[in-house]
Amino acid sequence: SVTQLISGLLMGFGSDRYGRKPFLLLSLFGSCFGSLMQGWSKTMWWLIIWRSFTGLFAGSLILVQAVIADVVPTEERNTYLSRLDGVGSAAFIIGPAIGGILCQVNNHLPLFVAGGVSGLALVFALFFLKESSPEILAKRAAKVKGESTSEPTADASKASEVTVETKEETPKEAKEETPKETPKELTKEEAKEKPKVHLTLTMVLCFIFEFCIRWDINIFNSRYGIYLQERFNTPSKSFSALLVAGSVWNLFEQLVLYPFIVSKLGVPIPWISFIGMLINAAGLVLMTAKTQVVAMGAAFLFWIGYCFGSPSSASILSTTSRPEVQGQVLAYNNAAYQTAL
Repeated sequence: SVTQLISGLLMGFGSDRYGRKPFLLLSLFGSCFGSLMQGWSKTMWWLIIWRSFTGLFAGSLILVQAVIADVVPTEERNTYLSRLDGVGSAAFIIGPAIGGILCQVNNHLPLFVAGGVSGLALVFALFFLKESSPEILAKRAAKVKGESTSEPTADASKASEVTVETKEETPKEAKEETPKETPKELTKEEAKEKPKVHLTLTMVLCFIFEFCIRWDINIFNSRYGIYLQERFNTPSKSFSALLVAGSVWNLFEQLVLYPFIVSKLGVPIPWISFIGMLINAAGLVLMTAKTQVVAMGAAFLFWIGYCFGSPSSASILSTTSRPEVQGQVLAYNNAAYQTAL
């Protein structure tokens, strides 16, 4: 978690400065190489070392959120960020199931397969993913424009040698050439300046909300199974089945229900987050019920509220932050996420 926290901050800042694609490729390469080295580990210490190494490249979530913020219109952004969370829920369902099957062959095999999947994603991103950072694209466009405007200037100077020069035309040429150089000089100065994040009340509230909701789900995943076992003697298989059922519901809610409520019904994000937190709180209270059926059933209320709130911080920040600092702001938000874990 510590290395992931460091990775998220560095990659968020770097993607604003140098582009989304280079750092996403770096993240995928680190995941691929780190997973393979974990599979080849012979001792627990080497496994811990390579696991920590892999965490240093675990900034892909921030980068994908930043890409979505770059290419998706503001009114549709929260829908796609919700679907991104839904894909994460699907990974929590499919990943452990595949890992359990592969472990029947060899305990190292799931790590090798994970490295191979990251490698395929790396190749796909290398050839098909385009740079999306508005600032990087603007710099490239300015550079191309500067090169294209410099060629006609050279041709004009050659043509002026052939034509007959007059005293009246000389100052006009000087006046026309002067404004052409000004934007190029400003672009170079702006390129050297590092975009800075100006902390706002909205950002602070989003960071606090992100920490609280991720801390909430982390406490549930780590402690609720123990609580059920101690109070109702619930077997671990029953709790595992509850988690799988909840993950399936999360997938449906974040891929289908949440986008429908936000996009089709037009419910504002703060309102749906507030409603979600009320449902979440009701689920937490009912989970302390005296009967096992009610306590386990209340977990679904908890998940409904969580899914309504989980995309909110990234959605609000991506629509209220300047494009040139999207990566940095989302990195701060992810830092709140990782701190809660």
